[in-house]
Amino acid sequence: MGHAREHQAIHNHREVQLMRRRIESFIMVFSVIVVAFLVLIVSIQQGEAGCQSRADAATYSVYAQATGKGDTLVGDLVAALKRNGVYAEPSEETNKTRRIDVFDTQDRTLLTSGFRLLRQSGKVNLMWQLRYLERSICRPERKISMEALPNVDSERVSYHVTAINTRGGRAFLYKADVLTMERNRITTFSELQSLFPRFNAQTASPRMLMTNSMDVSTKFAADLYYGLSPLDIELRMEQRKPVTGGTAYWRVTVSTTNIMAEANLGKMHGIVADLVVNKSVLCHAAKCGARFDDPFL
Repeated sequence: MGHAREHQAIHNHREVQLMRRRIESFIMVFSVIVVAFLVLIVSIQQGEAGCQSRADAATYSVYAQATGKGDTLVGDLVAALKRNGVYAEPSEETNKTRRIDVFDTQDRTLLTSGFRLLRQSGKVNLMWQLRYLERSICRPERKISMEALPNVDSERVSYHVTAINTRGGRAFLYKADVLTMERNRITTFSELQSLFPRFNAQTASPRMLMTNSMDVSTKFAADLYYGLSPLDIELRMEQRKPVTGGTAYWRVTVSTTNIMAEANLGKMHGIVADLVVNKSVLCHAAKCGARFDDPFL
């Protein structure tokens, strides 16, 4: 009788031990799964954040009405910055002018593909620029490469991605810039295909037409400082006017190439926006034209 009870106790003890080991194994496996899942989520979030920060620069813009000869926007903005402890040190970019011309085929081949082709010309430099706007760097929608094949003897190409603010929120402007001496470098679609060969699969009407043109004059440009410390932020105030007629208006930008300065960039943008709103000169279509805030320009 005593042996039977002892045997039953040993059996029960073994069952308890077996059940404990099963529970411990389940908890261990479940913990590993949970940890792996959390690591996956964190890595995805970090990858997304890192991906979204790969822009070369960030530029925030505010558009304001130009009020003629008595326009005091430059002085008012410098004063507003100073009230916030920010000082504007003028740079050599002030008083420079350039023209921006936009080109496309007769059937708007580039526009329908999401691209813009610009020619920027100043007193010295001339640049052809292919541009494309993405909502995300991590999930690009562009199907055509922007790779350029310049003339190695006389042309230079550079590629940039700039984070910008648009009506639809944050976006990324891709740029392929070709510095050249040839004003008429692209007059036909075949010449476009020669410079940007990934367009070879596209068919279009042969001639490239100018679809828009704008004069741009930099009235004030400055590097911003908080006390004696540089913020790595540039302020630029441009007056823009369509060549074919229309009203001149201001484009005020703050920009940086330092990702660590983006928090301060948002604050500077807020100062600019508040001033423009308080002066009641914020642009809208009736005052500045329907395309005043075209993100490609």
